[in-house]
Amino acid sequence: MSEAVDEAALLADDQPAGDQIVIGPDDPNAADVRRLLALHLEFSHVHSPADAVFALDTPGLTQPDYLPSPYSCFMSLPLL
Repeated sequence: MSEAVDEAALLADDQPAGDQIVIGPDDPNAADVRRLLALHLEFSHVHSPADAVFALDTPGLTQPDYLPSPYSCFMSLPLL
């Protein structure tokens, strides 16, 4: 799990301890996030025309003028 995710950001209180869901801001430079983005971009380029791929890569998500904060959702396991 990326260090940037705040464990207390959102926990499903009614879930058993092993099935807690955590949603929170994440760091696009974290290894698991970079891996997920790379897989997503690879999939997008394989299954979409080149002019129809609009996903941002890690450098695109870390630009100072990029306003939305990337979020991740974890369920008792690392992102990947």
